Amino acid sequence: MISIIVPVYNIENYIDDCIQSLLRQTYDDVEIILVDDGSTDKSGVICDQYRSMDIVRVFHKTNGGLSDARNYGIERAKGEILAFVDGDDLVHPQMYQIMENIMIKEDADIVSCSFLRDDKDFCARKIDTNVIKYDITSQMGALRGEGTVSVYAWNKLYRRELFDDIKYPLGKLHEDEYVFHRLIHKCRKIVSIYEPLYFYRKRAGSIIDTLNQANVDCALEALKDRIYFFIGLQLQEAEKISIERFCFYNITMYKKYSRNECDKALFRTNIEELRKEGIRVPLRYSIFVVCPKVYFITEKMDVFFRMMKSSIYRRLVNARSK
Repeated sequence: MISIIVPVYNIENYIDDCIQSLLRQTYDDVEIILVDDGSTDKSGVICDQYRSMDIVRVFHKTNGGLSDARNYGIERAKGEILAFVDGDDLVHPQMYQIMENIMIKEDADIVSCSFLRDDKDFCARKIDTNVIKYDITSQMGALRGEGTVSVYAWNKLYRRELFDDIKYPLGKLHEDEYVFHRLIHKCRKIVSIYEPLYFYRKRAGSIIDTLNQANVDCALEALKDRIYFFIGLQLQEAEKISIERFCFYNITMYKKYSRNECDKALFRTNIEELRKEGIRVPLRYSIFVVCPKVYFITEKMDVFFRMMKSSIYRRLVNARSK
């Protein structure tokens, strides 16, 4: 059985579409767990309209945030496999049939799929299950974001036992970032499916698309936790990947905050603090700390030379083929 956990909070304009997409699943051994996290609109009432259906279970609780709602659903799930869906999103009718088949075939712990943000005909597409393309993604590859493995909780199937000692952190934004590396570390096998099976609805005010100091602080805290998690396990390659990710995020935020009031120097300080804590930071990021302008110039030069090398290589290949 797959337990599909759906946190619900003040999304009365979207939750019905979400539930309908789950009810259209071609895989029939599912339970749909709707966790109304103290909604103040009609979301909870809409959930209750499905309470009489055998595969739907509805719970109402006081508001505790997304992490608390997910943890609540995990504790009550009956399935051997877990899935998460945000209540304002949609899933393709064949999503869980395709993902479960591949999970069993490959004996995988996590199966991840691609997702779309804009496709009017998303749920109407018929997918030929005989031509589904997928790869096995290594733990290090997953940490790098290779294949379709991202930090998001909602485009995946999980073996239930992965969450035996893992919970989503309460009161945190970017809660997925806090648990992602812990889940990946426990995996024996991870599969990336390239077919887009999940529809992420880009909504104004959503956490992913909101840029503010609290959002950034939580992301940085989670990424720093990842570094020390792997340092504690003495996994040097994972530590190195995590340092790269932390530095890259700071530089990305430095660029994005160019039009905001946040003190941009903070992002340089974050990387400098890693160095002061005895963590080896790659030279190019040390250059960013000292002089961002020099870093961005060298970055552009690096991109230029890579393009030149690629162009020269293509010309050589074409010349040889003639």
